[in-house]
Amino acid sequence: MQIDYKQMLKTTLSDRTYLAVIVGMVVMALVATLYIILTVETRDIQVTTRFASFGETNYYKGKWYELYQFALLAIAIAGAHSALMLKFRALNHRNFGIVFGLATMLIILVGLVYVSNVIHQLAFI
Repeated sequence: MQIDYKQMLKTTLSDRTYLAVIVGMVVMALVATLYIILTVETRDIQVTTRFASFGETNYYKGKWYELYQFALLAIAIAGAHSALMLKFRALNHRNFGIVFGLATMLIILVGLVYVSNVIHQLAFI
């Protein structure tokens, strides 16, 4: 199946609701990335980089710059899901694409809450 990318972008740009969901998702990812970049502090000691409910200790330590992986994850999620939304639009699954985009926004928001808790309550105490 050949896909005409020019036509796909044209139909996506003409659908304002669909485009608003894509733009909102990307903006949320950029805000999350900016928040993470501005709140991570440089330290010489190891800091808590993640929390898990299994293992000997529930806190795992690492270098301070490992916290930037959360920012890369937010950008990767937004990029991949935007591409999937374009594919759904090309396959005439508009409503599913909108729900998928809104679910992605929720995923980014939950991830931001998780990262905020790790940074403010665990990493730099």
